[in-house]
Amino acid sequence: MKKNAVIPAAGLLLINLLVSASACTDRYPPGAEVPLERTLWVLEEFGDPGKINSPISGTRITIRFDPDGNRVGGSGGCNTYGGGYVLSGQHGLDVKEIIQTEIACGGGINAQEAAYFNILLAVTSFDLEHRRLTLSGPQGILVFEP
Repeated sequence: MKKNAVIPAAGLLLINLLVSASACTDRYPPGAEVPLERTLWVLEEFGDPGKINSPISGTRITIRFDPDGNRVGGSGGCNTYGGGYVLSGQHGLDVKEIIQTEIACGGGINAQEAAYFNILLAVTSFDLEHRRLTLSGPQGILVFEP
């Protein structure tokens, strides 16, 4: 089954607007606990645990988990995306059926985005500690902050 598909930009824009509709409420005071769901998370680091990368300067990669319908969405740094997710056990996470716009971006941004989606679609677990969300799987890790 193919997990990644391209859809028309208008449909994905609608998904992204629904997922990020309450992004303005995603601010938490220092020291406050930050929930996994309904928080706009911004990517800080990604890659193989032995070779961690920072996102390319000027790009902003985000993810937001919406428990209403188990929808996930955000920005890959150039393209917007949406899909589904399933939580299992205490730290299990499966991101499913990601759809994204297909805008060409230069300066290595499309390669960075491909690496991000490769890791995201292979995520098997999450850890939320000290206001940092780490998504992990066999392809690497994604580390986010609110």
